[in-house]
Amino acid sequence: MLDLVAERTLEIEGVSETKVSVKLGAPKLNEKTSDYQCPFHITGAGFEINKYASGLDGMQALQLALVMIGALLDYIQEAAGVRLKWSDGGTGFPSGAE
Repeated sequence: MLDLVAERTLEIEGVSETKVSVKLGAPKLNEKTSDYQCPFHITGAGFEINKYASGLDGMQALQLALVMIGALLDYIQEAAGVRLKWSDGGTGFPSGAE
């Protein structure tokens, strides 16, 4: 279950009725592995991705989740042949393409 911290909706350029949703959960300690895991979900454009990033502490897990989200959004754009945008352009996440 995702303890929602933040959510962003991205538009697919030129297709106003289709959106991509990004939901970020709170980092939590995994007592079995002693690391922190920050879950996130990306849905839309034909994708449903449920993953988490692991870090030594909650802050690192959060930072790595944002980087992973950026990389996955780049992948979605390339695989689906679309351009995702938020606000004035770009996704607002770290990206090798921006």
